[in-house]
Amino acid sequence: MKKLVILFFLLSSVTLFGKELKILYPNGGERIFLNRNTETIRWKADKSVGEIVILLYRKGVKLFEIKNNVKTDPTKAIQTFIWRFDPKLKEGDGYRIRIRSLKNLSINDFSDRDFLIARK
Repeated sequence: MKKLVILFFLLSSVTLFGKELKILYPNGGERIFLNRNTETIRWKADKSVGEIVILLYRKGVKLFEIKNNVKTDPTKAIQTFIWRFDPKLKEGDGYRIRIRSLKNLSINDFSDRDFLIARK
């Protein structure tokens, strides 16, 4: 019975205290090709998130801001941003995206796993 109560509490916590911001793409395992020049970043955001910043990390180190002050549209279930590749972007693995609310810094998400950037 004790295990059942703990399980119920954990499942309830996911619903009550679930993330308000969640990266959908790239979220890990993808290959992003530089020769395309752009890629669409997709995420889910609750209405309360407000504007966000999109950051690029490689092997745990922040490289740069992809875009700051990105407005979220509370009428859309899925948010998008067209990422135009910076000329300094290099091929390789270990990349992750981080999105963070500017209104509440504790609301953020990282790609679940690394993705790869390649020429073609």
